[in-house]
Amino acid sequence: MSNISLRAPVAGAFLLAVTALSAPASANPAIEATEAFFAWAKANGATLAEYESLTETAPSDAILRGAKLGWDFAFSFGEINFDLDIRIDSPETRLIGARMEDGGVHFDRYEQPGGHEFSFTGGATENGRRTPFDISATQYDLVAENFFQPYLRVEEDAARPVSRFVPAIVASLRGRVDRMSVRLLEAKSKLPDGGGGSERYENFTITGV
Repeated sequence: MSNISLRAPVAGAFLLAVTALSAPASANPAIEATEAFFAWAKANGATLAEYESLTETAPSDAILRGAKLGWDFAFSFGEINFDLDIRIDSPETRLIGARMEDGGVHFDRYEQPGGHEFSFTGGATENGRRTPFDISATQYDLVAENFFQPYLRVEEDAARPVSRFVPAIVASLRGRVDRMSVRLLEAKSKLPDGGGGSERYENFTITGV
């Protein structure tokens, strides 16, 4: 097992997705934070933001099942037009010991048992020719202890469909976690230049981020 020191958690894609832009105090902050995030996602361009169930298991605990998130982007750099589809499929997330703190939500323990899938597909079009790319990853059995996620913010600017999310990304980098482990992470990629391949990482841990 290896120890990795990173500024952002490996599974940040979905760790962002279960926190709220803002959430009022409630009898169960895990429920409130999750519901507020999905409402925020829909209001900020998500083409897919749904879940099968959100169940309270204790006054500060909840289990989220069947969560699906997606964003579709179209943007240009110079003469090149890009399209990008982001999809996240999380069968089960366990939120334990949630509480609202100044600027975010703290979880005593955060678990994602089983396989959670992330995909980034799209293409780059130049001079009428589109070159596709496909990047996917599956994360297995994530466990995080003493995880703090700041509230996320997206700037309202239709002229910047992608970069307006930068404040949310920056906010996520201020997250903290005492310890996070992942049993297995598998990734595959097919890049526009014809490159790509597969990677596999087993039993790694992030501490003191």
